Amino acid sequence: MTALDHPYALSPSTARQQLFSEGIGFPGYPYLSALSLRGEYRNIVETIAREAVRGWGHFKGGGASASAGRRVAELEAAFRSFGICALMANMVRMDGYFGIGHLWVDVAPAKGGSKARSSSVFSIPDGEELATPLTLDRAKLPQGSLRGFRAIEPLWCSPGACEMENPLSPWYYRPQYWIVQNCAVHASRLLQFISRPLPDSLKPAYNFGGLPLTMMAKPYVDNYLRTRQSVSDLVHSFSTMVLKTDMAQLGNGLRNKGGNLRQRARLFTALRDNMGLMMLDSAEELKNVTTPLVGLDKLQAQSQEHIASICGIPLVKLTGITPSGLNASSDGELRVFYDTMAALRETLLTPAIEQISHMVMLHLWGEIDPTIAFEWEPLYALNRLERQTAEKVRAETASVRVKSGLTTPQQEQRLWPELATGLGERSRQSPFGLQDQEEFNQEHPDQEQSDQEKTDQEKTDQEEG
Repeated sequence: MTALDHPYALSPSTARQQLFSEGIGFPGYPYLSALSLRGEYRNIVETIAREAVRGWGHFKGGGASASAGRRVAELEAAFRSFGICALMANMVRMDGYFGIGHLWVDVAPAKGGSKARSSSVFSIPDGEELATPLTLDRAKLPQGSLRGFRAIEPLWCSPGACEMENPLSPWYYRPQYWIVQNCAVHASRLLQFISRPLPDSLKPAYNFGGLPLTMMAKPYVDNYLRTRQSVSDLVHSFSTMVLKTDMAQLGNGLRNKGGNLRQRARLFTALRDNMGLMMLDSAEELKNVTTPLVGLDKLQAQSQEHIASICGIPLVKLTGITPSGLNASSDGELRVFYDTMAALRETLLTPAIEQISHMVMLHLWGEIDPTIAFEWEPLYALNRLERQTAEKVRAETASVRVKSGLTTPQQEQRLWPELATGLGERSRQSPFGLQDQEEFNQEHPDQEQSDQEKTDQEKTDQEEG
């Protein structure tokens, strides 16, 4: 006897329904798209997508020359022109809804190469070119050839060839190319964003994507919706009026619509009003039975907290509900959430941004500048009072170091912007003004002379270079 012949075995259809209800089986992209219409799922995904790119970031490096600063400015302007920030938010959004996001790199066809296919909006390279790897060199990405980037939903992408025999292969259970509406596109031209990868055995069933956040939250959202509806039904009918009367005398009224019992119930309903008068027989008794509503708010709030726990979002961020109680604060929860978002940035977005920045460098200058790197702005920022207190402590500490001769005002002035980044800001002001500098020079003339000699030597080295 097989497992399916067992009297307690589930039928295949029932097993699939149970898997989907538990949020384990993959229901398909159309169903996941429909889940985005419900506010509970949308609020989860949109909150993470919004917080992941909030504040964005900046490029740094390139040296101290004027050309390096100009390159950084050009690179940041190109990122704004291509809308990279909005695209990264869209990738986080797709990862939450579908488990994977695709970003297509639109490169103009090479001159003298394969012909381009015309479209109603733009032309795309021929299928033979799209199926080839997009290497980061001048041959594949000549200067001025990058036309932009485009987000592609996974509904329109199917995995192509995939290595499934040799686990030592770098393409093991990784599609080498994707079929986008009957067009083969190499994986290097279609960047994938997956924050919750699956085991290799489950990847084919999930279209080689990750686990959607909506599927993880589905059992908890279903419990919350059921609890919310139950609480609403109890509130709607928490009070019931009971009329004690002679049922034996009026019992025959149940057999026909015009009976005495039905007439008595109809009269009772018509005259029931808090501002009116209710007339009863001397043998009748009126009683109000109410359902206790104590604790319903806690049950509903607890089911809502379960949703916040599975997605890792503080309740104040997810719903806007502040914690109640004496000295209640969600500052610690927000700090933990910002740490989680910082980790999501580094694992999901930073590798793609680095790859995109190299493509943009080849597009702008025809070469990759390895000294320029992208840096995220911190999510957590101190309020005005905390920032002033921190700046005061830093200024006092710097003053002690200068007066003791450990550092110079110039060194503290150079360190000030770097220390300011730890407070969620990029302050360019130094606690040492011109008057402090003059006083220090008067007290330490030897140090002033040595600093001037260092400055002159640096200028000489730059001129010789």
